[in-house]
Amino acid sequence: MTARQRRRAAVVTVGAALLALVAGPLPAADAAEQAGREARAPGKGRATVLVMVLDSSGSMADGEGTGRTRMEAAHSAVRAVVDALPEGHPTGLRVYGADRPKGCTDTRSVLPLRPLDRAGLKRAVQAVQPKGDTPIGLSLQKAAEDLPEPADGAVGTRTILLVSDGEDNCGTPPPCEVARRLAGDGVGLRIDTVGFQVRGAAREQLECIARAGNGRYYDAPDADALARQLQRSAQLSADGYRFDGERVAGTPERDSAPVLRPGQYLDTIGPGEQRYYAVDLDAESTVDLSATAVPQPGSAVDTFDALRTEIAYGADSACESSTEHLLQKEGRDSADVGGRTRAQPQGTRQEASPSP
Repeated sequence: MTARQRRRAAVVTVGAALLALVAGPLPAADAAEQAGREARAPGKGRATVLVMVLDSSGSMADGEGTGRTRMEAAHSAVRAVVDALPEGHPTGLRVYGADRPKGCTDTRSVLPLRPLDRAGLKRAVQAVQPKGDTPIGLSLQKAAEDLPEPADGAVGTRTILLVSDGEDNCGTPPPCEVARRLAGDGVGLRIDTVGFQVRGAAREQLECIARAGNGRYYDAPDADALARQLQRSAQLSADGYRFDGERVAGTPERDSAPVLRPGQYLDTIGPGEQRYYAVDLDAESTVDLSATAVPQPGSAVDTFDALRTEIAYGADSACESSTEHLLQKEGRDSADVGGRTRAQPQGTRQEASPSP
């Protein structure tokens, strides 16, 4: 190259993440905002689905502290979730402990998974009354069967949202083991749990289920918190990331980095991997790079996971770098970083690097 030089490459290290890259002569703020908008744009990409599993055991008939029963508070919270979900979002409802005073097989689908039927779902949950035992393990197994298979990439994140005020009292199958197996076998499956006025062993079990199921535990000490936490989990299911962009395969070596033109690109990167990308610039150009890293559905994220970008001029010298951890922000695990570079005198090579 003479008039144009390969000025910049990007190296990326991301743990089991889907990376969206935007490269081109855009203002830095605009590039980052565009990546965020595209990643979260509703109605694009694979469908996400939600099955709620509602505790209807005898303890849900206890008071919740304001004159209502826990079941009445749960009815109200689920109605609020239903009102907040997007039109047509595939949603189902399963209950346990609602049909007989005793029985560890007492779980059933009240409303099969289908495009959101607000009125039907509200009627179904209102009719559920607390009666029996708490077969959480079996109910999780059955809820997974309620979900569609992720065939042909048409289905994205499949969420089971468990709401309970106590621990499993049946023992078989063990809930944490069930959650771990389901998360291992089910592509894009996550299990969120909401503990309603729980503590001690009950809370520990619900936390274990969420951790093993690649989901999150939400604590609800009162009815208001129950409604709020249910909405947070349901909204995360409905608003899962949907990326647009051209597929690109970054390389582990700088010399073989693919050259990106202005646009948006997608790459999938395994744990600890580094990827390089290059951009050709003429002597007058300014290029902005932004990257958004999002864990693949079912991937666990901890406080050490981060996305780091580095822009370098020449083969070895670093110009600037930026690091962002994949912390939970507004219910989403993600990291967004960006950088800007101008072309250097001809013959000077610029290199850049994003990584977590």
